[in-house]
Amino acid sequence: MTVTPVKRQRLGIIGGSFNPIHNGHLAAVDEAASVLKLDRVIFVPCGVPPHKPEDVLAGAEDRYLMTILAVAEEPRYDVSRYEIDKSGPSYSVDTVRHFRGMNPEAEVFFITGIDAISEVETWHDPEKLFEMCTVIAMSRQRFEDLNLPTAAKRAEIMEMPPYDISATYIRKRLAAGLPVDRMMPDGVIDYIKSKKLYQRTK
Repeated sequence: MTVTPVKRQRLGIIGGSFNPIHNGHLAAVDEAASVLKLDRVIFVPCGVPPHKPEDVLAGAEDRYLMTILAVAEEPRYDVSRYEIDKSGPSYSVDTVRHFRGMNPEAEVFFITGIDAISEVETWHDPEKLFEMCTVIAMSRQRFEDLNLPTAAKRAEIMEMPPYDISATYIRKRLAAGLPVDRMMPDGVIDYIKSKKLYQRTK
């Protein structure tokens, strides 16, 4: 009798503040999911980010709900409360360890941005992170044009679609009362408007 080998699930994990999540995030993840043939992608909004000041963040629950709205129509994409419900800082190594424990047979890919991976030497236990998964760094630049520290070169660099947008830029436009149409999914824009997020305080 011929035994058909069981295909390992290819699991992508993308963490971030998603403050707010926007079409650039989604384009990068769509690219990674396609190139890597991922079966499932888990978006993990951070709780307490160790490298960002908390005063610029919208509430964790708002960022979680915006992420759900952004990926609602993609069946392969899920959103996890793991980091926003846990106490203490959100370290990538702990998040990957958590999902590996839940999916022990899966091949795990941790997806991040090139700006984040350039600071990998300041991360909590980066050696263990690289042992547990394949780290994918999404970049708009070619690998040879990047000036990365030695530790970061263990990541696989993947060129992302040319989507020149950032959460910082979106927050500035929202604070100034400028339109952000086509920068985020409509559901996210509607949520921000209904909750009056990122408005400049007087």
